[in-house]
Amino acid sequence: MKDKIKLILTLLFLGIFIQISTVSASLASSTEGGVKIPVLMYHHIDDKVTNTMIVTPAKFKSDMLVLKKAGYATINFNDLTLALNGYRKLPARPIIITFDDGYYSNYKYAYPILRDLGMKAVINIVGWSVGRSKFIKNNNKFIPHFSWEEASEMIKSGVIEIQNHTYDLHSYEGKSAGYDKPCGVGLRPYTNEDYYEYRKRLVNDVIINNQEIYNHTGAVSTFVAYPYGAYTKVTEQALTEAGIDGTMTTKPAVRYYSGLKDLREIPRLTITMSQNGDNLIKAIESLPIDKVEKKK
Repeated sequence: MKDKIKLILTLLFLGIFIQISTVSASLASSTEGGVKIPVLMYHHIDDKVTNTMIVTPAKFKSDMLVLKKAGYATINFNDLTLALNGYRKLPARPIIITFDDGYYSNYKYAYPILRDLGMKAVINIVGWSVGRSKFIKNNNKFIPHFSWEEASEMIKSGVIEIQNHTYDLHSYEGKSAGYDKPCGVGLRPYTNEDYYEYRKRLVNDVIINNQEIYNHTGAVSTFVAYPYGAYTKVTEQALTEAGIDGTMTTKPAVRYYSGLKDLREIPRLTITMSQNGDNLIKAIESLPIDKVEKKK
């Protein structure tokens, strides 16, 4: 009888344990701890490839099919944050697809391809350039960016998540590309900039873009992608204190995610035309492990 009671209690305990652990099963420990999630970075999509930041529509669709065939399932940063908080279970082989800048080609090509394949992606937008194809200060043309209406459509579909790529800090040192204001490279300070003015400038810029995203789409942005991958430790501290949950870099590496601290300085692999088929999977699976956050 005692053995029977012991067996029943053991089974009950196991049942409770399994029920509790299912939410975070995908974050279970491994040799590195947490779940390994590659983050890929795209920019513009066009049939004319003039630099490494451009891939063709056919190439992008091929990439997505290759990822699906390899067993990868796309998630976004909201999914990851919920999982790290214990509210969502991740797929067996999660991967995050990101686009920087907010080009119209993302809406024209990437969005329908992802929608038809049942996949997700994240687009990090530069606030001042939304819906524009000409510079504000001189009326010169640049590659068109999608509109707020198009952003809203993509968000409502559940296919696209919109995050922050700064409002007007996607510039080299000198004057900003949008409103011609003093700036450093990306989110770095400019030469001899006052420390406190620097912090105020970058935080205000990020807050303005988040407010614009919310006002036009109703979406809440909690991540920032650093233009050119340019930032400092002061940048990280200031954005953390301003309530930003995570940041994205351009460091080609991959990370194991086990807690919210791992959402800082997220590494990403830039995808170019040279990575095709098996070469794409090889490039992803041979990425060095990023352990920067594990040391904190």
